[in-house]
Amino acid sequence: MIRDPQHIFVADFGETVVLNTDAGDREVKGIYDAAFFDSSIGETVLDTTQKRLVVRDCDLGTLKREDTITLKCGTFEVLRIEPDGTGFSTVLLTEVTDDDD
Repeated sequence: MIRDPQHIFVADFGETVVLNTDAGDREVKGIYDAAFFDSSIGETVLDTTQKRLVVRDCDLGTLKREDTITLKCGTFEVLRIEPDGTGFSTVLLTEVTDDDD
């Protein structure tokens, strides 16, 4: 029996995350990354981290921009979903902050 290589990849390296959508909350496996990003704009250098989650396309369901994702390190809002053509999508995230402070 041949196993789905996408399933193996996510099962080995992924963590459980919760997709919070209008259709309800769903647990899926994804790979969280907060890669360092150095963007030079003229004379200004913007050093940031780009938070993102890689998930299988079939696990996205109804996830869309402005939905939230809960990880063990916090809650994040979806900025954009970028399919890569291999059956995975990169979900670009921004941290949800508590405005009550």
